[in-house]
Amino acid sequence: DPYRCLGLERGCDGGAIKKAYRKLALRHHPDKNANKTTVLFAAVQAAYVLLSDESKRKGYDL
Repeated sequence: DPYRCLGLERGCDGGAIKKAYRKLALRHHPDKNANKTTVLFAAVQAAYVLLSDESKRKGYDL
């Protein structure tokens, strides 16, 4: 669930999505952590791509 991946609840706005993404991307970025955070970063990135696009988010929320 992309909302869970970003630590958000359904129905949140774009600003909350962007804020959560930035926080998690900084924490799990591969340049800062060489271990398994690469997988976490990829999951955070995929969740953000889905939820940051309003039409994709609406399709997911259905």
